[in-house]
Amino acid sequence: VLSDDWILKADVRHSFKAHTGGIRAIDAHENESFFVTGSKDGLVKCWRLEQAKCQLSYDGHKEPVTAVNLLDGGRRVASCDHSVHIWDPESGRRLFRIGDSSTILCMYPFVHQQVLVLGTSENTLRFIDHNAGTHMYEYRLYPSLSGSLRSLAASPDRTWLAAAYNTGMITLLDQRTGLLHESWKAHDGGILHIEPYGDNHLLSAGPDKCIHLWKYASHTYTHACTES
Repeated sequence: VLSDDWILKADVRHSFKAHTGGIRAIDAHENESFFVTGSKDGLVKCWRLEQAKCQLSYDGHKEPVTAVNLLDGGRRVASCDHSVHIWDPESGRRLFRIGDSSTILCMYPFVHQQVLVLGTSENTLRFIDHNAGTHMYEYRLYPSLSGSLRSLAASPDRTWLAAAYNTGMITLLDQRTGLLHESWKAHDGGILHIEPYGDNHLLSAGPDKCIHLWKYASHTYTHACTES
C-alpha cells in the first residue's frame, strides 16, 4: 500500500442469483476453486467458481445463517445460525451440532489446526476441536467491553486473537493465555468483519463502507479503503 487511501478494483466474472434472502457470509477455498455462501434464507450453498453453479445446498439450519467457514482444506464446512453445524460438503451430511443455552454470535477457524473459536452472547470465547466436536477450553472477555461480539480473527503466527464488537471496539488478546493486550475504538459505528493481514496487521470493515488497516501492538490507523 503506497498511499493513505486506496481503491480496490476488480472485474466481474459472474453475476447470478444465489439465494432468496440476503447473503450474510461467504468463504472461499484457498485455491479459489469453490466457495460457500450463507444466507438469511437459512441455506448454505457450495459453488464451483468456474461454472458459477451450485453443487450442494445444506438445509439443516432453522434460522438465518450468519457465518460460514471451510475447514480441513474444504473437506468440512462450519456454518452458524446461533448454533454451529459442522458438515460434509460432498454429501451434505451433518457431523456435529455445537450449541447450548449460550447463543453463538461469530466464529473463526485456526488455520492448520483442528480448532474453531466461537464467540458467545455470554462474552466468552470457546475453543472447539472441530474434528471431534468437543469443547477444549474457553476465555472470558472483560465485562467492561460493552456491546455484542460481531467478528473474530487470529494472527497466523498464533500470538494474538482479536474480537470486534457492534459498538466499534476491537480488543486484542494473547492467544496463548487469554489476557487482554489492548483495545481501541476502530469505527464510529459497528464493525461488520475483521481479518488478519499478515502477522502484524488487522483489517476491519464497517457499515460506513470503509476498510481500515491497523498495525498490531500500537493500534495505529495506517490506511483506509473507501468506496469509489
